Amino acid sequence: MEFEIKKLSSETLGEYLRAVRSELHLSLDEVVERTGIIPKYVRALESGDFAALPEAVYVVGFLKSLAQLYAVSASELVAQFNRERVLCVEHSGRRKPTGWAVVLVGGITKRAAFAGGLICLLVVLLFLGFQIWTVGGVPDLVIRTPVSGDLYPTGVVEVTGKASPGSEVSFNNQTVFAGSDGTFSGTISFLSGAQTLQVTARSRFGKTNKQILTFLVSDSPTAKIGSGPSVPSVVLGVSIERGVEASVLFAGKTIPVSFGESFFAANDRILLSTNNAGKTRIRLNGREIGQLGKAGEVLVDIPFSGVVQGHPSMVTRQN
Repeated sequence: MEFEIKKLSSETLGEYLRAVRSELHLSLDEVVERTGIIPKYVRALESGDFAALPEAVYVVGFLKSLAQLYAVSASELVAQFNRERVLCVEHSGRRKPTGWAVVLVGGITKRAAFAGGLICLLVVLLFLGFQIWTVGGVPDLVIRTPVSGDLYPTGVVEVTGKASPGSEVSFNNQTVFAGSDGTFSGTISFLSGAQTLQVTARSRFGKTNKQILTFLVSDSPTAKIGSGPSVPSVVLGVSIERGVEASVLFAGKTIPVSFGESFFAANDRILLSTNNAGKTRIRLNGREIGQLGKAGEVLVDIPFSGVVQGHPSMVTRQN
């Protein structure tokens, strides 16, 4: 019996190989057994799945073995394979990948675009976090003048420094103007003797940075700035709530304490009296002491003396 083999030119290589095998009544296993070709490669050739095939040099060997078994032209099989392989490569180059390999604008894959977007998002979040921390954190505060411990003539003392831009600055609760870069300057009057200066920078979010300086003011207008022999050894901060009556005694003077926090400086000691120790808080030489006593407790002439001779400037940062 003679078999009429179909023309290769009218079919793809895979269709042709399947048709020939069918006409010869050969099963896939029989072809594998007679040629020694791995089954998956025979299937790949018949289905046109060139991506599943090995290097072309091996495929040429497969085709020659099949041509010998099928009694067809090996050169025609190889030529058809080469033509279809070229077309397959060109088509795969134009085909849009799927999944993570989907190509976006400019040849960027979805994976690369996702990674780039994630990095950009992290950068933006870090930048926003830094801005929030900068704006919402405790503001910076640097005081250039006066210098704690110096001697100043009676009268006006110049206060200069720099705070975080946008902060509200005050000297002893007196608000002053600060420039767009945070620089500020102003003057404040003092009487002679030991004095304290409280400079506060407050952010728009209510965070404050408070610095307390102590210095001496001379009763002589000709006194040279910075020539003071020492600074007050006692700086007492007293904070009372509304309705509390308190006073301090030093240098022979009794001074009432106002609502809020007030500061007093002396070279020897300061006596404090209050009608409610539980609602009276103390800060001594920059160190937070806390409540003076129990709620409703009346205390008279409680002494506070210096714990550090030559008291330096004190910085208190508050949230």
